[in-house]
Amino acid sequence: MSMDIVDKVKRFLLEVRSEMKKVVWPEKRNLFSATIAVVIFIIVVTVILSVLDYIFSVLGGLIFK
Repeated sequence: MSMDIVDKVKRFLLEVRSEMKKVVWPEKRNLFSATIAVVIFIIVVTVILSVLDYIFSVLGGLIFK
């Protein structure tokens, strides 16, 4: 029974190795560009959410005063 598990693990690892050979890794330039885009997006969303949070807290303060 334990050989069955060992065989499954071996098969899985061989399949992972086979699939990893098919992966096309991005070039350094593309990776850098994508990272910068993600960081800018996160900053923009953070600013928008912070402004909305401030607006709603001020409105909530006025309503529940």
